[in-house]
Amino acid sequence: MVVGVNGYDEAKDLVANYMKDENLTHPVVLMGGTIAGEQYHVRGFPTSYWVDHEGKIVEREVGFGPGNEKKLIERAEQLLEARNGKKPADRPYKLPVKAGQAKAGDDLDN
Repeated sequence: MVVGVNGYDEAKDLVANYMKDENLTHPVVLMGGTIAGEQYHVRGFPTSYWVDHEGKIVEREVGFGPGNEKKLIERAEQLLEARNGKKPADRPYKLPVKAGQAKAGDDLDN
């Protein structure tokens, strides 16, 4: 499942129009700018968190560019295969500090 977070705190109608124009159907959380930065250490957009079937964050990616569609599909297939017991998901991603406790100088890009 894909869930988007609007990190720019834009108005609901602006986000809805964008979603419609781009034919996007996944849910989007509004007003997520403060939470994204403070609790999840998001410093660039888009930031993607890959969550396995056990609810563990297994990867974080920042950015998106032409050709990344293939990588997204491959990663989703890997997680689905792991859920079905065919192979394990890749490395678990660990935040360097507890959510909401980051401070200047903390390494958030591991």
